Amino acid sequence: MVGVLASEPFIEGYGDIILRSCDGVDFHVCKCLVLVVSPIFRDMFSLPHSPAANRYEGTKPVIDMQEDASLLDALLRFCYPVEPPKITNQDDFERVAGAAQKFEMESLYGRIVDSFISNNIVYPSEQYILAHRFKLHQLAIDSAEKCLDYSLSELVGQAQTPDITYLSARNYNRLLQYHRAYCDACTRLVDGRDFSWCHAEKYAFVVCPCADNDETMGIDIEVGGERGLATVSWRKWWFNHVSRIEEAMEARGPSAVNHIDVSQAAADVIASGCQRCRDAAIVELHDFGRALRWEVKNKRRMARLEIDF
Repeated sequence: MVGVLASEPFIEGYGDIILRSCDGVDFHVCKCLVLVVSPIFRDMFSLPHSPAANRYEGTKPVIDMQEDASLLDALLRFCYPVEPPKITNQDDFERVAGAAQKFEMESLYGRIVDSFISNNIVYPSEQYILAHRFKLHQLAIDSAEKCLDYSLSELVGQAQTPDITYLSARNYNRLLQYHRAYCDACTRLVDGRDFSWCHAEKYAFVVCPCADNDETMGIDIEVGGERGLATVSWRKWWFNHVSRIEEAMEARGPSAVNHIDVSQAAADVIASGCQRCRDAAIVELHDFGRALRWEVKNKRRMARLEIDF
């Protein structure tokens, strides 16, 4: 019995084999395309008594498939050089990915996962899990870097999905250690241990004589150049500003530096009564913010994660 014809590009005349879905739809397929991506199909056609070698419609061998027409259509479109289908929900993803795994179509995994990620809200931690599930090296690297945009608590929460069973404890721990190392490196930029990266000696809040009054806090700071390690007095309003940035980074992750609020610091410097600090404050606050954002990006570039499938 001839099945119902599938839609383009699987119509009669466009292929040399017929894949018949379990609900009776015939897909006329170019054999070379499915053989290239699936060792299962290669074996199927190499067997001397395979169904494909003994059942024909005209000159085309027919293979009865267990998959229904909608699933077979999606799977085959990932094989063809056409626009891939949009996978818009988890159930469809599991069906298509499961079929690709059944036929060992490993070269399709990346396209299938990309379609799912592109058409759904998939957190970076979930993408990282998918990368390990399907052994997609570049996705593992890219998704791990995207995880750095979140706080550690957010990252842990997002990873608590049923799919986490596909991720080994070792690789999950690697992601957390990678995230923690990056956050610690960024926090050190504002925790008072080292401000050499921003050339603090150029700022009025460091060199202004008003820093000798009681509203200062002394910290050790490497100011760079020939001065080396020195003890400087910071205005309390400035120290409080940096402390607020540190608290925001600890709560929301290093990406908090992209939303630094200088309004409180500006109000505090006005209240301090120092005209020199007041004149320089706004420019220097924004200059410090730009330098901090650049350093955070640099720490991100320097972060390294070992990928081991």
